[in-house]
Amino acid sequence: MSNSDAPRRSERTPVMHRLLLVMVDSFGAELFRETVMTLETSPGGARICGRRRLEPGWLGTITMISTGREAHIRVVWQVPSDVRTEYEAGIELLDAPDFWEWTA
Repeated sequence: MSNSDAPRRSERTPVMHRLLLVMVDSFGAELFRETVMTLETSPGGARICGRRRLEPGWLGTITMISTGREAHIRVVWQVPSDVRTEYEAGIELLDAPDFWEWTA
C-alpha cells in the first residue's frame, strides 16, 4: 500500500478560516507573520494556503481571526498551489486538539 492509499488518522473537513500565522526561530523570536486561509481542517491540524515559503519542522502559532483562539503549530509539508504566487502547507496543532471546536 502506498502512502496515498494509507488511511487518514482523522476526517478532513473543507472549510475556510482566516488565520494569522506567526513563525518563530529556535529562540522564539518572530521571523514573520502572514494572514493565511485554511482549505481543510482536522482535529489535529489543517491544510492552509499562503504566500510565504515554509519549511517542514518550522514552529509557530496560528490565531483564528474570527475568534482570537491561538494554538502552537508545526509545519509538516509545503507544495506550490495551483495559483503561481501561493503555497499549500500542512500544519499540525501541537497543543490545541479542540482548536476548530470539534465536538465528540
